[in-house]
Amino acid sequence: KANKALGCLTPKVSETIEMLEFGAVEAAHQSVALGGAGYILNKAATAHRVAALSSEKGLNLAPFFCVADYDEVQPELTNIRTPLMGSDGNLISVPVPEGYENSPVSVLPLPEHDWYAQVEESIRSNYHPLFKVAEGAARTVYEERLEQALSVTRWAFVNSSTLGEWAQRIIGRLLNVEGSLGVPLVPASRPGIRDLLVEGMEMLLDRENRERLLKSFEEATSLILENGYVPGVGMRESNYVPFFYECPEKD
Repeated sequence: KANKALGCLTPKVSETIEMLEFGAVEAAHQSVALGGAGYILNKAATAHRVAALSSEKGLNLAPFFCVADYDEVQPELTNIRTPLMGSDGNLISVPVPEGYENSPVSVLPLPEHDWYAQVEESIRSNYHPLFKVAEGAARTVYEERLEQALSVTRWAFVNSSTLGEWAQRIIGRLLNVEGSLGVPLVPASRPGIRDLLVEGMEMLLDRENRERLLKSFEEATSLILENGYVPGVGMRESNYVPFFYECPEKD
């Protein structure tokens, strides 16, 4: 139902959902303006690849992408930068109405279409100087690809009412309509999905399971450091739990 509502319930997505009972590979991210940065798509594609490699070894796992749209309004979700000549980038900010400062992004209302039209124009005007170095057919291809990308964000915007829904429609279409990966989206704010997630959260709260999680996290972080890289997140303390409660009130 969730994927059908988002317009990304393809036959491949349905097949993947049917496989979930055998085990799963999860990727996840927050809802971000314009769907978020490119690496968000890489996370879903990586989950798909891990599942494919597993199936080659006889382990049928289903990839899925959890959208954490219960996260509260914060700058990293309402602001995003698109390319611009220079170092700063073109800032696009979703306005937050009074009373929604501490709301989850699943209920943050989208502004009027005039706002989105200005966003599109700012993206076009800042991309065109980047395209000037290309000539002839190459420049035409770049411009056509830009318009194709904008058609996806525009379609998602006019069919959405909240920031969470807008991001999900963009991600769902890119993964499963444009990319045909067959990766179901799991919007964490939906009541039915929450009922399913509770079992997983309760399992992770079990002392032994939580200690295993923290040990695995520590081993992975150490491996990253030993190979000369900087981990995206730091070590987890012994009192860490992998989720938090959300107040049900919109304001």
